[in-house]
Amino acid sequence: IVMLGTPVVGMTYRQEWLLGDAEDAGTVLATDAMVDIKGFPTFENCVQTADFLPPEPDELEHKFFASGIGFIKETKAGEDETVELVSYSIP
Repeated sequence: IVMLGTPVVGMTYRQEWLLGDAEDAGTVLATDAMVDIKGFPTFENCVQTADFLPPEPDELEHKFFASGIGFIKETKAGEDETVELVSYSIP
């Protein structure tokens, strides 16, 4: 599960499950986040999640999802590295 169909702030859910191999989980932090990415208008009403592995709860990735587009940005807690959308098309 990448994203819940109806995300609710505070909800924690499994994204993958294979004990000892893929235990990814996420917690919904916001459903109204605003995200600025160079070259695009401000994305509004984005879902923000904190993604983690239960055995390593301090290793957080913050991900942002825009309605109708999907994943648009990722930051890792304590690191300067950011992954951002560079283009998209809507069918």
